[in-house]
Amino acid sequence: MDGSVSLQALALTSISGMATGIGSCAVLVFGEDAHGVTSGRMLALAAGVMLQVSAFDLLPEAAEVIGWAETLAGFVVGCLLYFVLERLVPEPDLKAFGAQLLPTPSASGAAESASMTERRRLLRTGFIVALVLAVHNFPEGIAVYISCLKGMRFGLTIMISIMLHNIPEGVAVACSIYAGSGNKKQAMFWSILTGVAEPVGALL
Repeated sequence: MDGSVSLQALALTSISGMATGIGSCAVLVFGEDAHGVTSGRMLALAAGVMLQVSAFDLLPEAAEVIGWAETLAGFVVGCLLYFVLERLVPEPDLKAFGAQLLPTPSASGAAESASMTERRRLLRTGFIVALVLAVHNFPEGIAVYISCLKGMRFGLTIMISIMLHNIPEGVAVACSIYAGSGNKKQAMFWSILTGVAEPVGALL
């Protein structure tokens, strides 16, 4: 195998994975209030794009290859995996992630407590989503790499397709973690880290 082709394939795989970093830039538009309307809109947008890709792209393509029975079985297994991870991931410590705790001056103790509970829930959700997407991105990296080895034009098409749906994945992770921690750097870091799974998958 031509070493230059392998390097090009790895480069395209890395570009595809790092697209999560583009999505993570969504947190840069936020002000000090991580719980604002903009955060909700970003999460809704990311959810819509990811749902569309899953329902109208990934599932039909899988069904064409392995049939609807196996596709639906895989879908159920994926749902169960998320269910298990949701119960295994511990509640995060906000202070450990440099959370910007911003209770309003007039807030009561009960209101502040409710706010902290909500932020921990959002932060935990962000980490679960990040973990699931990292697992999801691993085989995607293999797919892009192998596609590039079969032909750069074909590989480039696959890379662009996966890269475009990695962007809303980055938005989902970054917005959830930022809404929970109030820390933009941490939000972007964890979002970008999920994309690293793609070149790792290609290397293995």
